[in-house]
Amino acid sequence: MKFCLDPGHGGKDSGAIGVTGLRESDVNLDLSHRVASILHSLGQNVSFTRTADSSLTPKQRIAGANVSGADVLLSIHCNSADNPAARGFEIWTSPGQTKADPIATAIYGELSCLLHGIPGRKDMTDGDPDKEAHFYILTKTQMPAVLAESLFLSNPEDELALRNPGILTRLAEAYAWGLVAGSRHCKMQTANCKLS
Repeated sequence: MKFCLDPGHGGKDSGAIGVTGLRESDVNLDLSHRVASILHSLGQNVSFTRTADSSLTPKQRIAGANVSGADVLLSIHCNSADNPAARGFEIWTSPGQTKADPIATAIYGELSCLLHGIPGRKDMTDGDPDKEAHFYILTKTQMPAVLAESLFLSNPEDELALRNPGILTRLAEAYAWGLVAGSRHCKMQTANCKLS
């Protein structure tokens, strides 16, 4: 399979900035390269919407993903909130049951296993843990798309975790293993699935 990784933000758009100055765009790019390395080791093909600290418009990200020929897109982000107590990871898909849902569920499961003590923030309204929204990156791609909010840069514990190479590796493993496992599950399902 081929996966497209979208490291959120970049260039002049740093995204969220942590309580000690960690930039979301830098974390997203670091994580994306780690995920790619693991996917390559698993025999998977990988493309990127960006490979350096560069600015891209949402339309450029979508165009890059759509011409990549990828089967699945993962957009990697970090979260932030006004409340510094907010922490944990989230996985997002477009609304409804789509081909992205089993992939999101697999990633959420891997994160839950690998990030001991770090909570997962979920919405079980429709029976799976992904949160849903009409995010541009999720609704305009030609392939199933998942958006991951790695942790909260506005939370001191989460930001510290995002500075830890061991935690970053665990996040990358969860994303890579979840992508592969969820995509295999999705390919086996033919009913009740539509492109996101």
